[in-house]
Amino acid sequence: MLKFRQIEVFQRLMATGTTTRAARELSISQPAVSRHIAELESHLGFKLFNRIKGRLEPTTSAVQFANIVAQNFLGMQRIEHAAENIRNSIPQPIVISCLPALSTSILPKVASMIVQTNQTTSLQINTANVSEIIQKLQSHATDLALTLTFPPILGIEVEPFFTVEHVCAIPEGHDLAQKQVITAADFQDQPVIGWSEVGPLRFDKEATIFDDYLSPQDVRIITQTSHTRYAMVAAGLGITIAEPFASGPWLNNGIVLRKFEPKLDLTYGLCYPTGRIRSETVDVVRKAIVSTMQDWQSDHPSVFRVNLHQN
Repeated sequence: MLKFRQIEVFQRLMATGTTTRAARELSISQPAVSRHIAELESHLGFKLFNRIKGRLEPTTSAVQFANIVAQNFLGMQRIEHAAENIRNSIPQPIVISCLPALSTSILPKVASMIVQTNQTTSLQINTANVSEIIQKLQSHATDLALTLTFPPILGIEVEPFFTVEHVCAIPEGHDLAQKQVITAADFQDQPVIGWSEVGPLRFDKEATIFDDYLSPQDVRIITQTSHTRYAMVAAGLGITIAEPFASGPWLNNGIVLRKFEPKLDLTYGLCYPTGRIRSETVDVVRKAIVSTMQDWQSDHPSVFRVNLHQN
């Protein structure tokens, strides 16, 4: 069975190249370093180092193994750190993963509610795309996530939460800004800021709507996030459709928003790792998100069409 100390010694030896330096940095003896490496090689079944002119040179197998260790060792360190906090009665932060657009619009208000009403609760907010959020949920690296919903995936519980409609973003002063509702036909012969597919999300419906009106040369810029898409529109580089949450900094600062027809819905959900016991604090965070979305629904102009699901 692999031991934490063996992996720790291996990492230090890979970084330093000598048992002397590895031993000094780990505060153990050189023979202890050699013993841990020998035990690790015996367990793995392949050689990790060759001694060349007094210096340890990693084998090809060692380099491959080091890449695997680098991807997973941080998780072991988190476990050690968490155990230390438990021993010292230090509460663990609630880890929330969310999309960039929600991290700058919804989550600040949620965080404000939490820190003002729960003095002992701390939050760790991780901004990520959908694929990264799925990985965090499956590896139990997050307590909950606020993200676009996706098809059923093993190890993840999805609670559909609210649906919003795409809006059309237009540069200030653009001829189309005179219209209150923009249609797909209005995109014809216009420079368009496009969007790229992310992870399990596809945009077949959007593509079908625009098939009759857009040619490849109309879409000169493709972006991954709506934050970037709004910035491109504000710079006068084209028009686009996008979710409404990331638009805040750009309203009255380079863009105007209009309703888009035909209606294109985006459904967001709260997601949890399956089988993980939810703490009372996670439920507090969920209620804060629900309350924030209710306020958002009532406070924003009608161009933000948000429908909360019954939960």
